[in-house]
Amino acid sequence: MFTQFRDRYPQGSLISDLLAIDHGQYIVRCSVKVEDTILVTGLAAAQTVELAEDQARLRALAALGMDSTKGIDQNKDNPRAKR
Repeated sequence: MFTQFRDRYPQGSLISDLLAIDHGQYIVRCSVKVEDTILVTGLAAAQTVELAEDQARLRALAALGMDSTKGIDQNKDNPRAKR
């Protein structure tokens, strides 16, 4: 997905912002910026800041029509997840 982004927007940027921590959830916004224009944003909340950032990034890139078939394993960094 990131490779698709780089191919389509070689000068583009992904900018992540931690907006809040609320009830144990990290809320992150990822903006896709090309030159001085924000094309899309993605918003996500999760129990870890890393997972929230990954989900927000996926949503932003998906809004641009990037292939998101790989997804994110939500239990990857969660030691309490049942396996």
